[in-house]
Amino acid sequence: DESDAAFSTPDKPPMAGIGAPLDGESGFLPLRLIGAGYDLEDGELPEANLAWSSDLDGPLGSGTSLLLSNLTIGTHQITLTVTDGQSQTDSMTISYTLLPRPHSFLPVVIFRP
Repeated sequence: DESDAAFSTPDKPPMAGIGAPLDGESGFLPLRLIGAGYDLEDGELPEANLAWSSDLDGPLGSGTSLLLSNLTIGTHQITLTVTDGQSQTDSMTISYTLLPRPHSFLPVVIFRP
C-alpha cells in the first residue's frame, strides 16, 4: 500500500533581499548596507549567514546592517549572499556608484594692521 510511504517536501533554498541602497543609486561614504535572509525551514537567518561582497573590493563583512567607510570610488556590483541551515544559498546583487566627496575650500583672509 503506497499510502504508508513517508511524505516529505524538498528543502527550499533561502531568499536574499537588499533593502538599501536601492539598485542604481549613487552617493558618498559612509555607505550603509541593509539586507535580510529568510528561509522557509529556518525562518529569519542569523547575522553570520549574511555575507556582503563587492566586485571591486571583495568581501565587505556580514550581517543585516553594515556601515562602510572605506570603499573604492566607482560603480560597484554589491552582492548579498545568504546561507540556510542546509548550506543552500541565494544571492541578490545591486549596482551602486560611489562618488568622490567634493572638496570645499574656504578662503583664508589675513588682516594686517
